[in-house]
Amino acid sequence: MTSLANVKRPGSRSWPLMQRLLHWSKVDPSTFCREWTGSTYPSGHGMIRWKRRLWRAHRLMWIEKRGPIPAGRQVLHKCGNARCIEVSHLYLGNDADNTADKIRMGRLRVGRHHGMAKLTDAQVRDIRSRKLSGAEYAAKHGVSRGWVYTIWRRERWKHL
Repeated sequence: MTSLANVKRPGSRSWPLMQRLLHWSKVDPSTFCREWTGSTYPSGHGMIRWKRRLWRAHRLMWIEKRGPIPAGRQVLHKCGNARCIEVSHLYLGNDADNTADKIRMGRLRVGRHHGMAKLTDAQVRDIRSRKLSGAEYAAKHGVSRGWVYTIWRRERWKHL
């Protein structure tokens, strides 16, 4: 008779990494992507504990299938699905690539769509017309003069 203490639970930490990453209980095979169904970070990326550390599942999959991730590089998703761990949907990029992906996929809120925006697109265009002084625009729109100057220098609201 086998002791229950010696039985390895499916997907347990004692399993080899690839078995844990690809186990049916952690991956949804019915989707186009190989979607992680285990624990996730608030960002939606899969979370897995490996060698006493929490990892993003797609990064571990990249390391297992393609090798180390070079310094300054990130593992990005072509499909835009944060839960995806399908290696063919992953690629290496930098911070600028990641930001461009977020904008392209509508996950980065800019301008009036940002949760803390105080101005509308029309107000920013009004400020950029430069018909008044910085202090007058600040009073008119309820922002600081410094904020007006950053808009004039295109350090803020760059997308307009």
